[in-house]
Amino acid sequence: MKDFEIFWDKNGAYCLTLLHQNDFDLAILDVMLPDIDGFEMAQKINAMYPDLSFLFLTARSLKIDVLKGFALGAVDYLKK
Repeated sequence: MKDFEIFWDKNGAYCLTLLHQNDFDLAILDVMLPDIDGFEMAQKINAMYPDLSFLFLTARSLKIDVLKGFALGAVDYLKK
């Protein structure tokens, strides 16, 4: 409806490849990915793309997870 282009994949390594090939405005991360967890993905995003905003959308709702997400630079942490 808003002419957004969306890329989705559950493989963190592939998502890093997508980041190299495209210019994104926002990344939505899940903490629980099969090959790399979302926290590690956030660290890689911060190192390689410091201007890319990201948020977490995840079932992990413990306070320690939320605090870790924000400490890594997430603009928000949404619990499923």
